[in-house]
Amino acid sequence: MTDLLELEPKEHHRTIDLVARAGVNVDDWANFKGGVEKAAANPKYCYEWSFVEVGKVVVLNLWFDHMLVRNGLTLQEHNQRARSQGPSSSNKERIWKARAARMDEAIRTAYDDGLPIRVIICSGSMRTRETPDADASKVKKRLLDPVAWAVTAYDPSTGQCTIARGATPRLHVTSLPDAELEGFEGAIKRAFVRHRHRERELRANKIDAAMKANKGRLICEVPNCGFDFFEVYGAIGQGYAQVHHKIPISSAPPGGMSVRLDDLAIVCANCHAMIHHRGGCRPLHGLIPER
Repeated sequence: MTDLLELEPKEHHRTIDLVARAGVNVDDWANFKGGVEKAAANPKYCYEWSFVEVGKVVVLNLWFDHMLVRNGLTLQEHNQRARSQGPSSSNKERIWKARAARMDEAIRTAYDDGLPIRVIICSGSMRTRETPDADASKVKKRLLDPVAWAVTAYDPSTGQCTIARGATPRLHVTSLPDAELEGFEGAIKRAFVRHRHRERELRANKIDAAMKANKGRLICEVPNCGFDFFEVYGAIGQGYAQVHHKIPISSAPPGGMSVRLDDLAIVCANCHAMIHHRGGCRPLHGLIPER
């Protein structure tokens, strides 16, 4: 068991450096009027509470003062969704609520996709829920915990969660709203879930390839759609889309099938639902009629 005092930050490091060290691509931080030299101060990123490298890792800023030890595990309990809801009394509070919503989404992503969480432990003066109109929290010291964390419990209906140091992340495929899952029952559904476990890296590679091809955006490939979650929802939609199998998984042999990137497509949730409506697997072309 680690003594909590060992985790207390002793030095001040820049967020950009710790996020990069944790495995998140920070190239876009330089897309700022200050360029590369001022990238660390890009307000789009430097004040965020969470960062996601799709399919690989989630990074969370967590306060040292919130660390708990229970049954030998160092952990934190959160409900960022609750923090993000309700009316806002000021523009500052609206900004904080938006960051809380994005953090809840990041935690949900780590839980659903079985991703490790790298924690940036922060210390300093902290704004609390009881003082929503107070000045923003000021971090004086930071460290990147060398030990990965994981979401050990997450309630999709409320956002209540537990994040534990040293825990092993587990994939929770069945918690995802998945149009393809709805078409399967019994043994076929269990086989499909196992297939999703095996192809997790391929799906992440498909998303990475699509983002590179579209300058960091994920655009629905169904002709006449072109939906972009980031364009509609802003930062909370960045890096999000669903991945569709062009070849129905239900047609795979019992031992599974080989899947290539070209066999997958980036789609929005609406198109994915219509592709598999009533158990079907319709082609992308012709799904949306010409207008």
